Amino acid sequence: MDEIWSKYSVLIRFCLSWLITTYWLLDKVINVYAITFVGVIYELLWLPMVVLLFVAPVFNLYVIITSHNKAINYLILMVNCVTLLLVFLL
Repeated sequence: MDEIWSKYSVLIRFCLSWLITTYWLLDKVINVYAITFVGVIYELLWLPMVVLLFVAPVFNLYVIITSHNKAINYLILMVNCVTLLLVFLL
């Protein structure tokens, strides 16, 4: 059972990291307020995404420290750190 949860946990963290990245890059690439529906969804999700922007790297670092060293965990952490840099540098 732990192996199944571990696989799903990695998949959830990986997808969530790419969702955070996509959310923040979407604002930089297109005008999200041009389409009303997209603007509403964007505004509803901004607070959870701000929280996840800072919590996800810390949580992934905790997972790396407490679990076995797997390449996917480092990849997820790298995606989170790149997202942080993109948000603050662009």
